[in-house]
Amino acid sequence: MARKIWIDPHGREIPNNRVTDEEKQIEKIINRIHPKAQKAVQALTELKELFLGDFMEYLNGLSQYGLNEDWKGNATSPNFSQTIRLVREEKERITFDHNINLCQRLVYECLNKWGKNSNVNLKKVVDRAFKPTGSGSLSRQRLFDLRATDVQNDPDWDQAMSYMEKAIKVVDSKAYFAIEVKDAEGNWQRMPLNFYDIKLEVEEESESDSKAA
Repeated sequence: MARKIWIDPHGREIPNNRVTDEEKQIEKIINRIHPKAQKAVQALTELKELFLGDFMEYLNGLSQYGLNEDWKGNATSPNFSQTIRLVREEKERITFDHNINLCQRLVYECLNKWGKNSNVNLKKVVDRAFKPTGSGSLSRQRLFDLRATDVQNDPDWDQAMSYMEKAIKVVDSKAYFAIEVKDAEGNWQRMPLNFYDIKLEVEEESESDSKAA
């Protein structure tokens, strides 16, 4: 049955014949999506409560086995058949203080000192590590890649890496939870719990067409 009266943003009553087909169409779509979205939010809220409640209670209870009373860090807990597991990942947001400048200076002094014996690939890693990102900050991962470089028998390099360690400052940390299921090939697949991770058939076909083009 067609609606006779519509209410506009100002609370005024608008007769049906003054509402366009496009406005009626999007109204119908929104009325279909909105209640489903509300149910999805409620389901995700309940799921998060289970993670923060039951799962964290279990992890904190591991203190009886000699672990810390309040769980910190990552955790992976599978079921008995090893087909489903709960995952907790703690990600830290870090920044670098003035010691990173001392690190950078010493690193480049090492490269100059080594001269022609300096590894070209190492110089590329160094340049990338100290190149600011689009936001103007240094990349944590690039600096950690530099720290993992195997340089032996050079006290100056060791000192530079020591400055990098001192430069690391943890701003805050945030815990993330996930559910993973083992597929037929024995690989763990993370269940999609947000729009970005959910792949629909139409999207997969579109990606295949793009690659083919």
